[in-house]
Amino acid sequence: MGLPKRLLAVVVLAGACTGGAPDRDSLEPITESVDGTVAATTTVDGTGPPTASTTTIPVAERLPALPTDIVGAVRADDGTARPITGTDGEVWFIRGACGADAVAPATTAALIGPRHVVLDPGAGGADRGNELGGLVEAELNLDIAERTAALLRAQGVTVALTRTRDTDLSAGARGALGPALGARALVSINVGAPVGATVAEPRPAVFHQIGDEQSRRLAGLVHEELVAAFARFDGPWAGLAEPGVKPLLNQRGDDFFVVLDAGAGTPAVRVEVVAVGENEATLLSTEEGRDAEAEALADALVRFLVTDEQGDGFITPTETMRTAATSNTPGGCGG
Repeated sequence: MGLPKRLLAVVVLAGACTGGAPDRDSLEPITESVDGTVAATTTVDGTGPPTASTTTIPVAERLPALPTDIVGAVRADDGTARPITGTDGEVWFIRGACGADAVAPATTAALIGPRHVVLDPGAGGADRGNELGGLVEAELNLDIAERTAALLRAQGVTVALTRTRDTDLSAGARGALGPALGARALVSINVGAPVGATVAEPRPAVFHQIGDEQSRRLAGLVHEELVAAFARFDGPWAGLAEPGVKPLLNQRGDDFFVVLDAGAGTPAVRVEVVAVGENEATLLSTEEGRDAEAEALADALVRFLVTDEQGDGFITPTETMRTAATSNTPGGCGG
């Protein structure tokens, strides 16, 4: 869903603590078209990719209500968002980026209040992710998250990013941001490594939380939108292992991906948008390719927030369990 034409933007301050300078999460644009409406993208029968708008009710007026009784998180100096775990009146106790918990001054910390959506740019810092032909996953994921956030904010959807810089951050801290902000959805954005032969059509792998029907629904919408977005580009496409919408457990019966397990309470998905082959690396190095991915993610999230649509791509995977580390620590940095 592209940015609406002829927008008038009004910026309001939200979530900044008295005496502190607001961070990028504290400035939320509220936008409307000249006639006061934003066309919503929905389907007539709830199937297939989105079609022309069937309503002129602004998306902002159809969004679910956000909680009003939480503070949520702090934007740390390194650009990471840290869930607040408590306070003694002098400092906020916040979740550490990669280990022990930390503190932030209660009077000057840049606070993040409730959000509809959390976007998690995968990798970052020491974890560069997949790389090919000058394309670096850690940098790509952050750029896509920023583009997606801009599209969502233009429709009145409030958004927080788990990181706004190329910084280390544990998977546990990423996932915990969703419940901390009372978010209605969390999407962890990643790309995968090629497995096997090339394929004729691009298909993402979208992992959802076990036993969470809303997480599964979100995953189906993300899958549907990404397939439609990339289908208009020429292949061949590098293959992912068992693409489609699916859960993945560890040997303890929990979600294998810590970002999903730590996000319990918020419908969350982890998406490997494509496998990074030569064609994909070339495409995602262009504005057109990056905009296509961001628009697909934004469309999926808007549909999730304001409709009951299910999406597609659900499979019964061969791999249902993958062995995870037996440590109780909540994931490693950059995961």
